[in-house]
Amino acid sequence: MNQTRNTIPQIIMEPIFRSYIKMKNSTRLCICILIVLATLCPISCTRQAKMIIFSTALRASLQAFQSQKQVAANAYSSASETREEALSEDRPFTDPKIKAFVEKWRLVEKDVQKLRSTFNEVVGSADYLFAYCEKKRDAIHDSDLRERVETEIEVKKTGFTEASIRANGAIVVLEDAVQHGNDIILALEIINALGEIEDKISKFDELKNLADQKLPDLDGLVNEGFKILDSKLVTKSENNS
Repeated sequence: MNQTRNTIPQIIMEPIFRSYIKMKNSTRLCICILIVLATLCPISCTRQAKMIIFSTALRASLQAFQSQKQVAANAYSSASETREEALSEDRPFTDPKIKAFVEKWRLVEKDVQKLRSTFNEVVGSADYLFAYCEKKRDAIHDSDLRERVETEIEVKKTGFTEASIRANGAIVVLEDAVQHGNDIILALEIINALGEIEDKISKFDELKNLADQKLPDLDGLVNEGFKILDSKLVTKSENNS
């Protein structure tokens, strides 16, 4: 029996037992059964048959290992997504002046957004009304009357278009200003984060000073240790002589 065990290639057994403890219970049981079958095979059992059993166990082990790799990959992906979500969150400002500015700016930004929303609603409503008028115009049988109505519709379209261009231009100016303000806030957010980094740098300086204070004590202990070691070595040398 010992001779049979010794013929089992190490390259097959090592990955099986290395992955064994991390496997699911069902996979672990399957591999145990395969190994026991191979181990208990009679001497007369061919080497090829035993290798087939151990190859099957190895495949099960590799499949379990592949599954573990996928779990690790999923965990890494989840951690990356969490990091990206954290990076997308705004960090709070500590400077009261900056906080007050940002709060005011956000209110102005909402007002501009409301203006754009109202503009779009007016355009949509007017488009519906023009379509309604044109449909009714087409239903008029009197050609002269239809032409007069057509003229009125075109006059209103021209006036509406000119007014919408003026209103849109004014809102675009506000939106550009809002974008500039948002850029300023982004820059302030960067400065705020850099300020936190500066605090970290100061913390490093504190740690360095603490380390410098501990250095003499450590040097003293090292010297004390060498003295004890030297005394022990001398004593041992005298005893041996």
